[in-house]
Amino acid sequence: HVASVTQADIEALAPMSVSEIVNSLPQISQANTMPLGENSYTFYSPNIHHLAASASNATLVVVDGLRIPGGGPQWAESDPNIIPGNAIQRVEVLADGASSIYGSDAVAGVVNFITRKSYDGLQINGQAGFGNHYETDNADLLWGTHWDTGNVYFASTYSYGSHLPLDSRPYLV
Repeated sequence: HVASVTQADIEALAPMSVSEIVNSLPQISQANTMPLGENSYTFYSPNIHHLAASASNATLVVVDGLRIPGGGPQWAESDPNIIPGNAIQRVEVLADGASSIYGSDAVAGVVNFITRKSYDGLQINGQAGFGNHYETDNADLLWGTHWDTGNVYFASTYSYGSHLPLDSRPYLV
């Protein structure tokens, strides 16, 4: 059984990252995981069923059916946040063992990010948030056009979260 998040679901969710899209699926395990910020020092890899509890989460992550690189030189897991969220048409999750087809990386299943094939128009989204000693800014841009024999589109996402000093929360000091 394949679960999916469609373009309509993505628009209703209004995510600021690919992680938010994937985490809307119940097949993706988030229990007992350390919360990770999405910046240059951490990455997020979808995890189906929390299988294996090892350095590799046994979930294969692909984009349009092709493997994407790992999250860093010491990490085997892939970070789908390298894809601008507005470039995703849908996400399909095969939450069954698929190692006989895809290899040992897919023991828990496969998460396939399917990108848009075309887009006509201009879409700009933004979000800002703030709190005590903290702020976030997110923006994305999607532009595209087509002609008789082809098309082109450009998708980009920007995300910023300020540092949150430990001493700004007295109950943590």
